[in-house]
Amino acid sequence: MKHLKFIFIILFVLQASMSFAQKEKQIYQPPSVTNLPPQAHFSWSNACFGDTTCFVNQSILANTYTWTVIGDSVNLFGTHFKHVLKKAFNDSIFCYYFDKIGSYSVTLTCYDNHLDSITEVVSIDTIPSVSFYYFGCKDIFVNQSTCISSFLWDFGDGHTSTLISPFYQYADTGSYHVTLVGYHGNTSDTVKHQVYVSTVGFVNPHFTQTVSHDTV
Repeated sequence: MKHLKFIFIILFVLQASMSFAQKEKQIYQPPSVTNLPPQAHFSWSNACFGDTTCFVNQSILANTYTWTVIGDSVNLFGTHFKHVLKKAFNDSIFCYYFDKIGSYSVTLTCYDNHLDSITEVVSIDTIPSVSFYYFGCKDIFVNQSTCISSFLWDFGDGHTSTLISPFYQYADTGSYHVTLVGYHGNTSDTVKHQVYVSTVGFVNPHFTQTVSHDTV
């Protein structure tokens, strides 16, 4: 009987220890991965009447794309209404020939579990006009010029480019005066903008680890 009592006591102590250990044990779940929404961006070139206008996709965090071109029309009663001229599915470059001078709405919609879209008004004309903005997230200068056949960029730090919508990464943060000159035949147009670079584009991934027995 004494031996049985001793065995029961040992079993009780072991069970109590295991219960305590289970209470103290903490299970850490891995962090959830956030599926960030896409960001739609695009630029274009050759927005001149008689030329084919090409749109360059510059979106991020997306894998499916839809382009929609909308124009104005007039019915028999003289009423203006908008209608879809073209719908396409392309992930890089979409080109379209505008057969009339005027303004058109071009929409790029991006999908990846979420969706995002951007609509730009494109002016098709015979008069050269240059315009751009700086998309700092991807270090891209988005060209929105009209009726221009060639370009000259001055990034304000001693570097230049002749690309339509150049990718350019500044060596340091700060303000820069950017000049864009557009040429079409014997005519030209110039625009200057100040851009501010707040962060350096490169990211250096890094992590530390702690090893404790069999857990990393």
